[in-house]
Amino acid sequence: MKISMTRRSVAFLVATAALAALAGCATSGNFRAEAFGANKTYAVVSLVSDDKVQCGQPTGNPCNMGVVGLVNTLATANAAYREDAAPTLELVAPALLQSLKGVPGLKLASDVRTLSAYKATKADDEPPGFMGSRLMVAKGYKYFPDSRLGKIASELNVDGVIVLRMNFTAIRSGFPVMGFGGGHVAETIVHVTAVDRQGKVVWSDRARGSSDASAGSVAGGVDFPKLRPLFVESTNKAMKRLAENAGKSGGT
Repeated sequence: MKISMTRRSVAFLVATAALAALAGCATSGNFRAEAFGANKTYAVVSLVSDDKVQCGQPTGNPCNMGVVGLVNTLATANAAYREDAAPTLELVAPALLQSLKGVPGLKLASDVRTLSAYKATKADDEPPGFMGSRLMVAKGYKYFPDSRLGKIASELNVDGVIVLRMNFTAIRSGFPVMGFGGGHVAETIVHVTAVDRQGKVVWSDRARGSSDASAGSVAGGVDFPKLRPLFVESTNKAMKRLAENAGKSGGT
């Protein structure tokens, strides 16, 4: 097996475990209601995800384990268990932005991708990576480090800016036998960060959502084309939990 595949598997285990733990521990105490309201406008300036949709088991292990996993990995260069996240990211982006409107007290600015001030803002050349993984930026958006977000808010003439980061995972479901059969449900972890003009974090939270429906497997691997639409549902569920958390913190 290639070393790059090993690094990908390790990165998947570490990143997914960390995000899942954080999502599971998310509380409603991190939304500063006083920073929002009818007179406060926030702009979504960055929408990113991990660059791959990975396959994981409910135990947290990657899917390419065991004899069938090894065979599929070698035969398909691991394409049976992961794919480029671009199609999924572009598919869920409109639903994600629409879901933000359900956050109590949050007033959104116009789509920044249409603003000349945003187009003129220089983004970082390359989003950071981790153990062979990297971040993918949705079309029309840019990546900015946290240290620049307060300044970006001032340049766009808004009260604050929002960054959304997602992790997409195909989670095995059903009862596979010897690596075959069963299916996969879509799981999305969404991490939201909002920063005001002074560079203060006024909203930071994570939530996880899973689709009710599942997509069947193909020779023990993931049927990604059929699974992609299910990520809209899982993302909406995660966003609904974020909105509920914000409401519990005093958002109106």
